[in-house]
Order: sequence, then structure tokens, then C-alpha cells
Amino acid sequence: MPTTLVGLLLFVVVLTPGFCYLLRQEHARGARTVSPFRETVTLVVISLGCVAAIGATFGIVRILIPGHTPDVGAFVRHPADYARAQYASLAWWGLGLLTAACLLGVALASTEIGTKTAAAIRRIPGLRRLAPPANPVTFNSAWWRLFHQHEDCLIHVGCHLDDGSFVSGWLLSYAADYDETGDRELTLSAPVFFRPAGERDGNNLEGVGAIAISARRIVSLLVSYVDDQQAPGPTGDGDPRARLHDGHQDILTLADQPIADADQRA
Repeated sequence: MPTTLVGLLLFVVVLTPGFCYLLRQEHARGARTVSPFRETVTLVVISLGCVAAIGATFGIVRILIPGHTPDVGAFVRHPADYARAQYASLAWWGLGLLTAACLLGVALASTEIGTKTAAAIRRIPGLRRLAPPANPVTFNSAWWRLFHQHEDCLIHVGCHLDDGSFVSGWLLSYAADYDETGDRELTLSAPVFFRPAGERDGNNLEGVGAIAISARRIVSLLVSYVDDQQAPGPTGDGDPRARLHDGHQDILTLADQPIADADQRA
């Protein structure tokens, strides 16, 4: 670990691209709990790789336009004197290189860019075995896939709860955590339909704008994807059965069918 302020600053700067990579990966694929060792190795490897790639690019730029780039040799030989004389140039170049390294880390975590890069590598003779498989095994949870991969549609969700009741509404938000924890929940917006346990009929909850449901209470999820033009009005009036687009399964009809095994959680 660094023992000086400058060393600590350099330590943080070098690891920033890897941190950006992890943030982008969590956003794109959902947070997944891994061992501290694996997370640390990923952070360090990605950071060093991004810094090395941007450093090599800077070296090429230095060769092409030496008059418009910092003199690395002079900085190494006399760091204090050169920094005092060229502090503005060093600051702007340092910020630019760090930004480029962070953007590279974010790009590496992008699923689309990774797929295109792997496809390009597979087309190069001799490097095909180094490319990732065309259909790799992913660790995206079913929870994440249900909600994330249809963001172009409005999503109507029905939830069978562990006490036998049923609740449904329009998806407002959801936690992207991979593991089922107390923070893993979803929120549904009005009109919120509720059917108590043991009852055949239910009704919209008047005066309720939204409801939060913990994943630990959910036995099963019934999801329907609805075009924007078929969205409910801002007042939330009407039967939610009529809100679903033609061609989609009516999840409230499915809700009338009781769940046989309530021990299997979503």
C-alpha cells in the first residue's frame, strides 16, 4: 500500500479504469456477488490493461507530434523541475489520458462491444482459439432478463405472494442485484390490483400510487410486455385486464390459477 500522498493518488488513479469497468458491468448485467479475491484481480488486471493500452497510444502520439506532447524523458530525469515548468500541460494530458483509460474500461464492459470484438478476432487466422465462444454461458439472472431485455416496452407484472395473495401493476423500478437479498425488490405503479389470499376476486386499490414488493415474498412472476400506445392513462382508471395489448397473455387470467407449490421463490 502507498505510504505517501502522491503514492496514494497514483494508486487511486491507476485503479480508476477498473472501477469504471465494474460499475458498467453491474449496470449492464446486474450486480453479482463474487469473492473479494476475484473482484480485486479483475479490478487490477482491467486497470493495468487500460493504462498500458492508453500509455502505448500516447507513445505513438509522442513519436508523431513530439512538440505537442509532454517530454516524458525530461519528466523522469527531473520530475520536480519539469512539473513546475509544465504543470498545465501535464495536468491536461494526465486528465485526458485518465479519461481515455476510463472510457476504455467502460467499453470493455459493454456486451455489444465485447461481442463485436470477439467476432473480429474469430475472423483472424491463428487467433480464433483466443476469442470467447460465440454463445458464452452468462450469469444474468431470470429476474434481470425479465425486466431488462424488454426496455422498449411497458411491463405489466403480476406477483403471487407466499401468503397466497396476488398483486399486479405496471413496473416502476426493480433492483438489479443478482443475489436475492433484502434490497432486491420491485415497485409497481397504479392501477395496483390486489386479490387477498383465498379469494377468487380482487380489485384496484384506491388511492395507492405505487407498491414495493420484496423478492423474498414472491412465489412467481407473471409478466406481459405492452406497446407504449397501449399504456394506461395518467389517471389509472379502468380495469387492468383491459390494459394489455392484444396477443399478450392476460396475466390476471393466469392469476386465477392457484400456485401448487408455494415453496419455490422467484
